Amino acid sequence: MKKITRDEFMQALREYHPALHCELYANYRHWYFGEEVLDAEFYSSGGCAVVYSAYEYDDKFYMYCYVHEVSDNCDFAEACRKIKERSDADAAVHENFTRSIVLIHHGELSDKLNEFHGFRKFVRTCTGETFEADPHVIELTREHFDEIKAMCDPAVLENDTWFGKREADSFFGWDFDWCESEGIRLLGYRDDTGRLLGMASWSAEDELNIAWLHDIFVSPEGRGRGIGKALVRTAIGNVPDRLWNYQAARDNAPSIALAKSCGFTFHGANLFVCSD
Repeated sequence: MKKITRDEFMQALREYHPALHCELYANYRHWYFGEEVLDAEFYSSGGCAVVYSAYEYDDKFYMYCYVHEVSDNCDFAEACRKIKERSDADAAVHENFTRSIVLIHHGELSDKLNEFHGFRKFVRTCTGETFEADPHVIELTREHFDEIKAMCDPAVLENDTWFGKREADSFFGWDFDWCESEGIRLLGYRDDTGRLLGMASWSAEDELNIAWLHDIFVSPEGRGRGIGKALVRTAIGNVPDRLWNYQAARDNAPSIALAKSCGFTFHGANLFVCSD
């Protein structure tokens, strides 16, 4: 692997896929480019751009590596082999060592590696399209905590969730102060009786003109009624001139179908290939 600078790493992403570059830059700016975040090293290997981060926390040593496709002839196998060689040196001197590698693909290559656990990525271009306001959709706040919990609890306990999340990762486990500080907004859908039947969260990035759908959930009794689409369209309607990003687990057919019905197109995948 050839060590490169942070700017060279981001330039490789920008040149190969400008839309994805915006999304990744927004994440990496918080994770690796700030003053009080994880240290990282950047490499080029086999037509891939690699960000390698290793750090110690609570008596454990963690290595996270993200391998990005930045050429039409990328060789992930070669890049992963080099990463393992690099991380073996860290593993040799730390007893409690955890290693995770994520491959970030684009286009058809993702489908060829469908056996790996991971997320399918979708984007919606900046169309500026507006949607008629749905009177059933409202803004949710911390004051709606009990309603959110009542709606999500049964589904979470039955593993019938968005993204297959664990109970601790579901909406009602979130820190509302953190959500507000990160600009994450929650929408809810009430039926004509006032019952909460669905919710979604979203946020927007002003500097890069992009936005994210984070989570979408519709209670079992509310499915098949267009509730998910109403929530997504309302979120998009708030900032229609953004490049919207969304991701769903590869086996989450309803979420993928919902994304496509709202104008999102397949954009690639994040595939988890190593975790030890």
